[in-house]
Amino acid sequence: MKNNKNFESLILDIKEKANKINEFIFNNLEFDNNLKNLYESAFYYLKSGGKKIRPYLVIKSGELFGLEDKLALPTAATIEMIHNFTLIHDDIMDNSDFRHHLPSAHKKYGLDYGILGGDFLLIYALNFLTEKNKDLGFDYNKILSINKNILQTCIEICEGQALDSDFSKNYKIPSKKDYFLMISKKTSSLISTSCFLGGLIVDAELKYLKKLKNYGKYLGIAFQIIDDLLGVLGESEKTGKPVGNDIIEGKKTLPIILAYRFSNKKEKERIISILSSKKANTEDINFIVKILKRLEIENKLRNLANKYLNKSIKEISNIKGDKKSKSNLIELAYFIIERNF
Repeated sequence: MKNNKNFESLILDIKEKANKINEFIFNNLEFDNNLKNLYESAFYYLKSGGKKIRPYLVIKSGELFGLEDKLALPTAATIEMIHNFTLIHDDIMDNSDFRHHLPSAHKKYGLDYGILGGDFLLIYALNFLTEKNKDLGFDYNKILSINKNILQTCIEICEGQALDSDFSKNYKIPSKKDYFLMISKKTSSLISTSCFLGGLIVDAELKYLKKLKNYGKYLGIAFQIIDDLLGVLGESEKTGKPVGNDIIEGKKTLPIILAYRFSNKKEKERIISILSSKKANTEDINFIVKILKRLEIENKLRNLANKYLNKSIKEISNIKGDKKSKSNLIELAYFIIERNF
């Protein structure tokens, strides 16, 4: 399946749901003006933009089985807040200067409020989830099940972030196996859980819950492969970060792993030197980009992302549910791997 409208209707649908989620969060937020920096640093990224794909997946996965948006909103909003918590702390660990074309949270509000704002957002989100789902009349077991899945996912995200941090500090280039373990935890787990929870809220059959989880898992892997590609070859005006940002930050992502694997000894030594310094200049970035282009890494990674795309689509195609919602989820998979931002 190939979208013939350049994803226009999908993007409008995502924006519509994103606006609903933001309105729900901020209409229910009791902002304390005496703690302005705390609240502003915590909710800074939510106001500044973002694709909001994860909460969209919660809503659409529920819609597959007839779930009303209002019943999915607390869970979808919580997923987005947790995602933003990870972004705040990720930017601190990577010492990133920008996100969404704006100064990163810790650069704008200071390191103290970057750390505290991220912590506060996570705790706020989990409390928000329980209270709002209670307001909807969800029974104790459903609330417990939703919370348990989200907490387990938070553990996996932290484990994935720890692996990513270790990769950055380690002189060696990780293996592809280690890389896929890391992204399955750091990125794919939250996307997978987002899909699973949409079905869980509406009590979908277990066989369909498994398919939703697998759809999200494969989608998450494809998402991160493309994200890593854009991190080294993406255009600044589209990604919101400097050209070759992952090279500057010394990240050992899949493009770098493959470039290193197929380079000669002299090139390997320089790649390691550039990444270890975390001070790559234009010449350093061009050196690695030249290797990536010579080895046709972009084609290799897009082909790999397509394999995971097809696996995700197979899972969602085998679910009996609302045709429009299913079409949206399939189209979203194509959008994720064809995007350039």
